[in-house]
Amino acid sequence: MPMTSEQLELLRNLAKATQLRYLDAVEQWERNWRIARGSNKVMPVLAGRMGLVDYMAAAQILDDQPAYEAAATTILSHASELASLFKPLPEVLLVELSLAIICKQRSARRAVAKAVSAAKLDDNAVLYERSKALMLAALVDLDHDLARKLAGQLLQACAARQFDKATTEQAEQWAVATSKLADRDLEGCATALAALQALHFKRIERELSRLKRGASSALMACDLVDLPGNALRVLLSESGYNAQQVGAAQVWEMPSTSTVVV
Repeated sequence: MPMTSEQLELLRNLAKATQLRYLDAVEQWERNWRIARGSNKVMPVLAGRMGLVDYMAAAQILDDQPAYEAAATTILSHASELASLFKPLPEVLLVELSLAIICKQRSARRAVAKAVSAAKLDDNAVLYERSKALMLAALVDLDHDLARKLAGQLLQACAARQFDKATTEQAEQWAVATSKLADRDLEGCATALAALQALHFKRIERELSRLKRGASSALMACDLVDLPGNALRVLLSESGYNAQQVGAAQVWEMPSTSTVVV
């Protein structure tokens, strides 16, 4: 879905401002990790990660490969430790799991997927971000029956109107894409991912229109990059679907992530 040159310029301006704001994001993340270990509290890590993910997304938009790889490598270098030391809820680990899949870091994605699947939940609430994490973990674990079950639960939550309209539209396509991939219906999965991508772009364009009019917007660089959706595309391509058929995940060229190491 092509964007106009004016829209792309707005995106780049947002990304440039984000990079300047978080120039020390990698260093701050490491400082926060030392604080988190000393206090045995996860909040310093999560607070620092917000800026780091925003910085990484800005680097992707600007095709700044060194900055992207530095941020991605830093996040993934602590992914297993975050999962084992603090045992956060599945939705908290969605960033690490998605990024590990995208960057093809199999040891990290297995460790995080295991932690997501083993998380102790206090309730049976169906939350969209939690559902995405649980479904990705099930697909990584090749537990296709669980992936289909989770997709069904998410669709039921959508039918019961547990989410707002925009979230419902996205959640429905996510559930369909996951269940189709679990069923090895690769064409069906690709179709659902294309619809999910269109909804993602629609939200971005809406916020860009607000910025163009001079109105306020809460749009952040990290909102522009759909990490979970990109992760699902990677799993689809790994299932044998032609990577060229999956389509570009963003309206800009994504930098290669194959060189990210941890």
